[in-house]
Amino acid sequence: MLRTEPKDPFADVPGAREMTLTIDGATGIGGRLSSLSMKPNSKYTNYSSKDRIENERERLESAPMFTMHPHSTFRIIWDIGTVIILLLNVIFIPYQIAFCTRPEHRRNGIVLFALSDIWFLIDILFNFKTGFLKETSIETEVIFDPDEIRCKYLKGWFIVDFISSVPWDICIGLLTAGSSRFFLKILRMVKLLKLMRLSRLTKTLNQWEDVLSFQYGITINGTVVKFCKLISYILVFIHINAVILFLVPAMMDFPGHYEPDDPGFNVFGPSWPFLRNLEHEEPFIQYSWSFFKAASNMMVIGYGRSFPLCLVDMCVVMWSMFSGCLVFAIAIAEITSLIHALNTSSSQYKVEMDEYMNFCKVPIELRNRVRDYYEVRFKGKMFNETDILNELNPLLREKIVNFNCRALIKSVEFLATADPEFVAELISQLQFEVYLPGDEIITEGEKGTHMYFISQGSVQVKTKKTGKPIVLSEGDHFGEICLFAPNLRRTASIVGQHTVHVYTLSSSDFNDALKWYPGEKIEIQKVAIERMDMLLNEMKRNNSAQGRTSLSTEVIADLQKYRNMLQEQNRQARASQAEFIANRKTKNKSSTAKSLLRQMNDNDDINVDVLAELTKPKSQEISKFQFNDGYADRSSTSDDE
Repeated sequence: MLRTEPKDPFADVPGAREMTLTIDGATGIGGRLSSLSMKPNSKYTNYSSKDRIENERERLESAPMFTMHPHSTFRIIWDIGTVIILLLNVIFIPYQIAFCTRPEHRRNGIVLFALSDIWFLIDILFNFKTGFLKETSIETEVIFDPDEIRCKYLKGWFIVDFISSVPWDICIGLLTAGSSRFFLKILRMVKLLKLMRLSRLTKTLNQWEDVLSFQYGITINGTVVKFCKLISYILVFIHINAVILFLVPAMMDFPGHYEPDDPGFNVFGPSWPFLRNLEHEEPFIQYSWSFFKAASNMMVIGYGRSFPLCLVDMCVVMWSMFSGCLVFAIAIAEITSLIHALNTSSSQYKVEMDEYMNFCKVPIELRNRVRDYYEVRFKGKMFNETDILNELNPLLREKIVNFNCRALIKSVEFLATADPEFVAELISQLQFEVYLPGDEIITEGEKGTHMYFISQGSVQVKTKKTGKPIVLSEGDHFGEICLFAPNLRRTASIVGQHTVHVYTLSSSDFNDALKWYPGEKIEIQKVAIERMDMLLNEMKRNNSAQGRTSLSTEVIADLQKYRNMLQEQNRQARASQAEFIANRKTKNKSSTAKSLLRQMNDNDDINVDVLAELTKPKSQEISKFQFNDGYADRSSTSDDE
């Protein structure tokens, strides 16, 4: 059993591992460009080879000065900062409009809003210098042309970005000097235009999800992402409703107590902040009560601590209750759907498994072992891998299988330099298996039929003679001798040390694939003979040192027999191959001479005798070869030319 050092599972798979590139073009700003070999509907460029990444780097270097790549590290970090500032605006702009009514309270947000305005204005400038993704029928390309970038941005997000970047506080202060207080309150609502950038938030978050997954290898469960988004939407909705509940009375200067005969008693009446004595409290206390009232209305558990006493409050509460109930119902339905989707496949396989084991009256200990296997094998999910792969087109199926297994195949000495088509044929024959700790994968003395490639976990190699076991781990393989010596008895036991994920290759599938590649068979037989010689010498030394057993004697005899048979087959195949090549050269020479004679038969200067000698039929027949079961067999046929 040959032990190899674990290899990078992506090392031999072009485009499988994300490729990174430092982008130091005219911008002078470093960055990393992932391969982004993403899902088919992804709008990111598919950099599936080093050459394409190098070509992208050269394109960026030749772009105008300060042009940025949309996937550079700087651009990604800048977008993260933009989203953070935008989320702060979502919280604090409505909060300031509704609760910061006094000048001393409004001063607290000056720094944040000034930073926000400056950041968004700079972002507009960066957008004019950042390439964009242009989709074609073949691929997605990054455009660096300044005119196209400018035209694309002006026709797209420029208006939204510009409106949300205007410093409305300064504009309102300059244009409304001396205006009435109520008019100023109305104009303060204009600051909500800064939230127009929220329309770009979903797109940016989706981009981050792809970047984390394909560039940095951080994969977040889709259900968790959806659940977090749902909670965020609910909190933002309650926040906006809390602002509305307090803003309406604040716009009317918190109407207080009215006499029953007062015309405004039923319309304005005492507002709920007045009843709670909140009009002079600190903004945070006012906001806390409003948030509680909005959450209570949404979940239909009451009106907070009071019910509406006037028409205005009643209208606002009705809006809060109606919209809150709708959002609450949608949230419950969405959460139910997420939980159902999370457990559907898990519940399905558990029910089927329990029904089967009950029917077979399987012992409790074995039942637990089976449950552990399925939990490890499918990680709580139930799917038929074969059916899924069969539904894919051949190209996608080959890419997935190659991605999973090519590095394991390439770690084998006699397959490392094999024909890629032959390797692909072997990969398609691999079968995935999972073994639990303590499982005996191979038993010493049994007949071998499969070779094993360790994808994850580790195993122990144990023999009855040796005490200390050998440990094989990820990237190693064992049981390869059975590919060349079918039914040879195993010389050691293989036991799972931890949970082990392996791919198996049967000797019959290996030899069936080898039939179509006689050239590869010759080279592989040569390596196999050398491997058998090493194993024979090792077993003979062990027998001399530790004493012979009936099993070791039988294995040595069988191995010697297979080794001699393989050597004879290899010798015959090499001789047949050499003879075939020589005869083909002879036939090509004869055909060339005949062609020359036909072309020159009208030329009196040609030495006809020389040409006739060249085209004279050979006394021996030219042999043609047919390959049967991977061996070169001669079948003599006369040269009819």
